[in-house]
Amino acid sequence: MKRKFFAAFLSLCMVMSLVPMTALAAEGDVAQVGDTTYPTLQAAFNAANQATNKEVKLISSITVSDPGPSAGYGSAAIVVPEGITLDGNGYAIKAETWTSENQYHVVGVMNTKANTTTTIENLTIVGNANTKSGIHAYNCEGTVNLTGVTIKNCGNAAVQVNGSTVTATDLTTSGNTWGGVNVDRGTNVTTTASFTLDATSSIAEPVKVWTELTGQENIIAVPNTWKQVKGSSNNAYAPTDTLTQNVVYNAAKGTYYQSLELAVKEADEDNVLNVYPGNYNIQQDDTTTVQNQTGWYLPINKSITIQGVDATGEAITDATKTQANIYSTDYSDNGAWATQNLITVLADNVTISGLTIMNKVAANKAIEVTSDANDFSITSCKFAPISEELLEGIEASTIGGYTYAEYKEYGASLYFNGDVKDATVEGNYFDHSGITFDSTKSASVSVTNNVFAGEKNWNNSPDYTYSSIGYTSWASPAVTDISNANLEISQNQFIEAGKINFSKVEKGQVNVSANYWEGMDLTESIVGGDNDAVKMDTIYTDKDMSEVIEVAPLSKTLQSKIDAAGPGAVIDLEGKYWPGNLEITKNITLKNGSVDTVAAIGDLENLAFQNITFRSASNVVSLDSNPSALYLQGTNTISNVLVENCIFQGPDSEDTTVAITTVGVNGLTVKNSTIDGYTISAYHNPGTEDVTYQENTFKNILSGIGFIGTDGITVTGNTFENANGLRLEPDWSNNDNKCTGIDISGNKFVSVSGEDTHGQYAVRAQNSAGKSGIAEDTTLDLGYNYWGSANPDFDALIVAPNDQEIVVEPYYEASTMRPQDLNTYRPPVIANPNYKITIGAMENGTVTANPTAAKAGATVTLTPVPDEGYALSTLTVTDRFGDAVRVTENSDGTYTFTMPNGQVTVNATFVETEAPVAEPFIDVAEGDWFYDAVVYAYQNELMDGVGGNRFAPNSETTRAQLVTILYRLEGEPAVSGDLPFTDVEAGIWYTDAILWAAQNNIVNGVSDTEFAPGDDLTRQQLVTILYRYAESKGYDVSASADLSGYPDAGQVQTYAQPAMAWAVAENIIQGMEDGTLKPAGNASRAQIATILMRFCEDVAQ
Repeated sequence: MKRKFFAAFLSLCMVMSLVPMTALAAEGDVAQVGDTTYPTLQAAFNAANQATNKEVKLISSITVSDPGPSAGYGSAAIVVPEGITLDGNGYAIKAETWTSENQYHVVGVMNTKANTTTTIENLTIVGNANTKSGIHAYNCEGTVNLTGVTIKNCGNAAVQVNGSTVTATDLTTSGNTWGGVNVDRGTNVTTTASFTLDATSSIAEPVKVWTELTGQENIIAVPNTWKQVKGSSNNAYAPTDTLTQNVVYNAAKGTYYQSLELAVKEADEDNVLNVYPGNYNIQQDDTTTVQNQTGWYLPINKSITIQGVDATGEAITDATKTQANIYSTDYSDNGAWATQNLITVLADNVTISGLTIMNKVAANKAIEVTSDANDFSITSCKFAPISEELLEGIEASTIGGYTYAEYKEYGASLYFNGDVKDATVEGNYFDHSGITFDSTKSASVSVTNNVFAGEKNWNNSPDYTYSSIGYTSWASPAVTDISNANLEISQNQFIEAGKINFSKVEKGQVNVSANYWEGMDLTESIVGGDNDAVKMDTIYTDKDMSEVIEVAPLSKTLQSKIDAAGPGAVIDLEGKYWPGNLEITKNITLKNGSVDTVAAIGDLENLAFQNITFRSASNVVSLDSNPSALYLQGTNTISNVLVENCIFQGPDSEDTTVAITTVGVNGLTVKNSTIDGYTISAYHNPGTEDVTYQENTFKNILSGIGFIGTDGITVTGNTFENANGLRLEPDWSNNDNKCTGIDISGNKFVSVSGEDTHGQYAVRAQNSAGKSGIAEDTTLDLGYNYWGSANPDFDALIVAPNDQEIVVEPYYEASTMRPQDLNTYRPPVIANPNYKITIGAMENGTVTANPTAAKAGATVTLTPVPDEGYALSTLTVTDRFGDAVRVTENSDGTYTFTMPNGQVTVNATFVETEAPVAEPFIDVAEGDWFYDAVVYAYQNELMDGVGGNRFAPNSETTRAQLVTILYRLEGEPAVSGDLPFTDVEAGIWYTDAILWAAQNNIVNGVSDTEFAPGDDLTRQQLVTILYRYAESKGYDVSASADLSGYPDAGQVQTYAQPAMAWAVAENIIQGMEDGTLKPAGNASRAQIATILMRFCEDVAQ
């Protein structure tokens, strides 16, 4: 047993011999010198001063107490003696519970002598908001080395160097309020401060290293990857890759600046200053004199470029993405010119771009450009009121007593003072006030591609009630003659902006053409637009500026035309846009142009709007209604209103807007029109009767056509795309007054829109309270519509009370809406029925048909009988689709046609025999559209009549007749040879003409062996024969038009496409009234005469 115990004791002794002596330190010791440990650092420092080894090593972390008032301001809780090395040994000194606010440092090295070295290494120092610096080197002539030191969370800098020489290696700092390292002379210190930092260090604070010892930049040595950041009162240093905020970089000098003012002051001519993201509060400078004045904020008196950049240094080129805010909270009220502006441009060739520039208080300007500053350019900047956040914590008394609400009201954005030459304002966003021209008699300024969206006046004065662009003059006498100025204002967007005011300009011209206007009445928004100084002949219709329209002169308002017109007048807008909200109080027709809005009020009859584009929506004072494009209100009744071929283009507005609103209207027809982008398609208030919507297109509509207790509703042939359809509601004041006389058929409900307050629907037959809008015991018949798919969800598309009877069949399963598309389609079962022949209404004669009904393929004879003194002028037969049926005139004065597969309508016109006619034809009157052409064809012996002194203008022309006409035009040359066509006999009146045409490659026949001389001539055959004739004559046939604008261009056969494109380009063919080419349609004799006249006059020259 003794032997075992002795062996164990010997082993323990051997282990203990390998353990450092610190492991045997007395309990509570914190440091050691050599092999001896000590309970306090001060005791260890005292021992080290007496030892050969001057190193003190921590053996545990320690917490130091707040030194308290008795220690004296600026004292340190721990002072490392001169020449000592304090090795933290990986431990920490903590000062996390201090309460004396910023009075004392944690560790200090003070008053060391020259040629000594004091070292702190491998140590972590943790402070709190009440500590000053983690390490303070004060008045040290010897060197202080910091190696492997970490300092966190102190109230001032991590390291403060006052009149000392400090070298830091592997220094780590974070969370220190002032920043990383502050280098300064210090109070009562005569020693020059010096600081060196190696590349292994890591300074996490935004402010890395800084000094207020300006002019002594060489006292700080930082790694090559660091840069100096100059300030007006201090210099800072930081790694280049961290200099991405609140700095200005002058690339030519390779210098960073803390303030824009200093960067501008030190810049040389043609330098470029890159302004990084951040806030730049411009301070007034009372020390610098420019143009014999002091007190400037940011005067620019040299040719430089100031451009905003992003954190990577790339230039900002979009005014909505600026990242640097230029502003000032430094208020001055002395009224001197130098103090009035945030930025004053006093030199030529100054460029400013990519910045947010904010207003300055008290009626001053954000930027003033003087007459000394030619070739000025400002691009991609945003002008905005100063943000409330930037004024947070600033007492109103320091900014002239202004509150934020008052402060942000002031300040022009851009002010041109005098005859500035060749200035460019492009791509900026004005969200406050706009541009002012003061006394710019001979200035040249281009204002393009900007957005004006502000509503503030530049000095909050009623004398300057504009915020977009305005002209004023403080000169004495006032300069009103700008005849030598060149002010080009185009390609801009004005979005519900303030007014443009050129009322003070009496001579000269300002061009404000080709801009986009939104939410603005131009007749009111452009003050002075009615004088000769303002030119505006075009505007853009969309923000993308892809479509431009001509605008009427602002000096000629449409309202004055309407007021001067008599009842029944037709006012042609000549294809122009006439700004302004119009009021109509008489019976007139408006056609062919664009307007903002129209309000027709009174007891009116026979109003018409044809080919009108409504571009806006406005409130009507007489009724508390939503803004409307077309507002109709009868004092008692407005009757018989026609809206045809119109476009309602909804404004880009957050307000509820309506295309058409009616009150007290009896008889409204809306057809062939487009309603796009309104909140509500239409709203027909109680008292509106007999409303028809026919062949219209509704797009992007939130709430459909509202019928409120309407009697007489016809909605047929319309298309709804991304649009709720229609609402049938009872009178809100009398639920028993419901909608009656309803025809909703033939419509295409392609897709409903997003939900409005009533949800999504194609047809809604109840109000928001669930009350039915249909008369009791009435079935709502919704048959013969297309509902967006072959299997529509009627529960989602049709909203009605549960007890409302609704019929939806038959319905179309495809948007083509052919009979075979009906879900209940059955082929006709009647074999070879008789079809009705309807004789249309006519005057001055009659037409009888024999028989009055006929089967398809039967011959029908028409007998026209003119009244005495009249003769037949035209006779037409149209089938059920509106297409012409060929009519043959007989020698006995009767006409015949072959009955098609369906009913037909016969129409005729009769003219007085004494009426001027194209000799010698009694059926061609001077007022007919083809009169001149028939006279030309007859007098030039191109065409004769058909007998009986008649030309038969509406009869078809055969292929043989056209070839004969061209043969006559050629002078009927002699021909010989064999006929290539078996259906053309020798000795017929057209034989030589066809042989001549074939030999000259003018005709090829309908096949290799047939010509079909008696077949009706189609329009595409006509132009092809003319085209080949022109080629044979050597005429220029290179002209070619784009046919894609014609809806039936695809029906032109391949052989005829070059000829048709040539004929359209040469204006030989102009298309039909419905905008189609009708290539396969038969050419009438009137059309042949017209085309021949155009060909001879325009091509055969």
